[in-house]
Amino acid sequence: MTDRADRVYEQVLALRCQAGDGAAFEELVARYGPRLRYYVRKMPLATVLLLLASRRATLRHINAGLIEIGEQLKQLRQPPG
Repeated sequence: MTDRADRVYEQVLALRCQAGDGAAFEELVARYGPRLRYYVRKMPLATVLLLLASRRATLRHINAGLIEIGEQLKQLRQPPG
């Protein structure tokens, strides 16, 4: 897909999530979960050690972030203009 097509598709996914479509949320998780894991792994070691004591804790934090994203998607509004 082109960048523009990707952005439009992500907007459609967000709208589907807002409508309660679990499959759309699962697709967003599949698209962005690996990026979140990569980001957490690249954090400075001291930060990671302070925040995340184990792999399970890392996954809990990532999952909590994804759940928060899902909740925030429900509150999205169309920007004016």
